[in-house]
Amino acid sequence: MYLGLTEAQFWEYTPRQVLLVWDLHVQSEERSDRRIALICTMICTAQGAKKMDGRQFTVEDFLPRSKPVEQQQ
Repeated sequence: MYLGLTEAQFWEYTPRQVLLVWDLHVQSEERSDRRIALICTMICTAQGAKKMDGRQFTVEDFLPRSKPVEQQQ
């Protein structure tokens, strides 16, 4: 994990400050994931690709999930 802090900065920060920096890092990663998912969606749309049920792909289809999707029976 890279938070953009030097080792000295890390040890000077309070736990609360480190948590705030971590939250900013997570938000940055989520924005990056969304940008890549948007590109994937645009490529699929341009190629005319559709889901197995016939619907078009959405950005959410390409976002990583924090919890696995439960399979429906």
